[in-house]
Amino acid sequence: MPLTSLVREAVMLRESLGEEVERLGPELFEFGGRHCDRIVTAVLERL
Repeated sequence: MPLTSLVREAVMLRESLGEEVERLGPELFEFGGRHCDRIVTAVLERL
């Protein structure tokens, strides 16, 4: 496969992933809420 095709495919993939990240927005990296709070509390108690 020619290098230009690989570059073009990489650009298309990057654009597609960027659109997905924008579409999903905040829920993509959603905080775990109470579950995470329990873990943080347990870790801090052990320190």
